[in-house]
Amino acid sequence: MWQLSDDPKANVTYRPFSKSGGAPIDYNGVDGLDMKRLHIPQHGDRVMVNQDAYRRKLEYLTQYAEDDWLGFSVISGSVGTLLGRGGSFHEQLALLLRIVGDLYGAGARAGELTESTKDPFLPWPWDKAEVLTRITADVEQHSRLPDSGDICWFTVP
Repeated sequence: MWQLSDDPKANVTYRPFSKSGGAPIDYNGVDGLDMKRLHIPQHGDRVMVNQDAYRRKLEYLTQYAEDDWLGFSVISGSVGTLLGRGGSFHEQLALLLRIVGDLYGAGARAGELTESTKDPFLPWPWDKAEVLTRITADVEQHSRLPDSGDICWFTVP
């Protein structure tokens, strides 16, 4: 659970499964969000993209994260390329979260860039589910896919 506020109490919670299908992210008392739940598409209900193109994009993004800090403009651009024109915001967000989840599976981690020359990247201390929850809340709050410098960066430590 990612707590956004104590007064009034607001939080976002990721659950790996729900009876209605898929992994949901529940929003409780979050001002400005008209929704209460977002279902993250799972294998059986994924947003339809060409799987070979997805695999190539994921390999590219993983290599990018191994070589440098990967910003959201590159990931968001990949979402646009894979979905093409006309993808809804929900479809874009679902694919963005799928990519981030798969990047985590490949060893990449989310974090902040610092001004330190010794430790220029500070990884977030959360697991994959908590990272997806935080990213979802931030993206939903702005109602658009993020750019580089928004939310976090990714790298393979």
